[in-house]
Amino acid sequence: MDTPTETLIQALRHLSTDIESEDGVANAAIAEAAQRLEEQSAKIKRLRDGIAKQNLEIEQTCGKVLDYPWFKDDQKNFPGATEKDGVCVGDHVAETIAAELARKYTEAMDRIKRLEDAGDAMDEWMSSDWTEDEKQFQEQWRKSKEAKP
Repeated sequence: MDTPTETLIQALRHLSTDIESEDGVANAAIAEAAQRLEEQSAKIKRLRDGIAKQNLEIEQTCGKVLDYPWFKDDQKNFPGATEKDGVCVGDHVAETIAAELARKYTEAMDRIKRLEDAGDAMDEWMSSDWTEDEKQFQEQWRKSKEAKP
């Protein structure tokens, strides 16, 4: 059985005043334990709240990029929902949404590479018949691809 932290804090405070000790060391130690427990409990709550907020922000940012449905667009099931309510991520959590985003990013980069390769092949095939303007355009195209990060 887990006793709630607030109950433990109150019990320690009560004990710190009820225990009879000649030098008061036991009373002071128990009072300090209650104080520390309360401080640690508050810190844990702040951390949990911060993590929950950060997870929600990650879910919403990634969900929007992945084009998840907006609550505001389903007024039948979410009456009064606005853009502020964000997107519906369903059973997903930050980690699963980020993994989906990474997978789709990799797929998009692979497709871009294939398209660039196809464009290069087309350039080589057609380059013998190009006008001077077309050759300049081809050179600009190659430079722009080389300038990518």
